Amino acid sequence: VLGLLLLSLLQRELSQKGMVIPTPRMLSELRGIQEATQVLQADPSTPGACTCTTTLTRMNHDQARMFDILDLDRLLGSGVLGNTKSRQRKPHPATV
Repeated sequence: VLGLLLLSLLQRELSQKGMVIPTPRMLSELRGIQEATQVLQADPSTPGACTCTTTLTRMNHDQARMFDILDLDRLLGSGVLGNTKSRQRKPHPATV
């Protein structure tokens, strides 16, 4: 019941800002908004020192509009937007 209420509130907020969209499509578009975090070694001479950069994946027009209307930029970096992480594995010493 709480989930349906939250969906209704999201849909209402979008509708009040002029974006009328069916619930299944709204969910599909919101699911497609993701953030990616890139972790790079800052200085090879300093073990453990790294730099993290978080960016959004490419959004279509409707996703960008919903992102603005719902003020989702306040959630950036929190992991709420479906954090997409890429991990690189070091090769096993036996295979080098």
